Amino acid sequence: RDDKELWNKLRAMYEAPLRQSHPGGHTAVFNSTVYGTDWQVFMPRAAELFDSDFLRWGVRRFMKADFIPVAKDISRFKKHMDGHWFQARDAAVQAEAPEPDWIHCLFPESGIAVLRSGWTPDDMCLVLDANLAPWGGHAYPGRLSFDFSANGMALVTNPGSYLGYTSSEHTKWLDQTLSHNTVMIGGQSQ
Repeated sequence: RDDKELWNKLRAMYEAPLRQSHPGGHTAVFNSTVYGTDWQVFMPRAAELFDSDFLRWGVRRFMKADFIPVAKDISRFKKHMDGHWFQARDAAVQAEAPEPDWIHCLFPESGIAVLRSGWTPDDMCLVLDANLAPWGGHAYPGRLSFDFSANGMALVTNPGSYLGYTSSEHTKWLDQTLSHNTVMIGGQSQ
């Protein structure tokens, strides 16, 4: 905590998924990711650690008593949800935490832009990956991907991803270059 610059970067790291989330609490689907809420597991403890009203608001907004994270492997997140976690969640839910006074955000370092109509579950949200350098998850080179939600539903996600990895009929589609909106050379998947 003595190194304020490092402390602020760490805090920003914990707040970034909330800043990028759709009004329903899911993060955007880019680079073959899952339309998940696993990142929310860390909000209660981070709200406490950083004394963050923004994270407390996120806990109040998204973490109901029956919260179960959506993730590729839920079991690895369960270990973080111990007694202290429940205390931190309950404290955040009971605290006064105002809704953010902003709705859009830009992450210039990553090229991610988030455009929202508001924070209610029925609001619209577009998350755009405008970074032109192929540095994202899985070193995925397809840029200008976007993810759109409205009325509490995912309406457009990365065409190469879907809401889970359990649908075997989509396996062949997911492994194609064409499914990720990238250029095919000679009509062949790369």
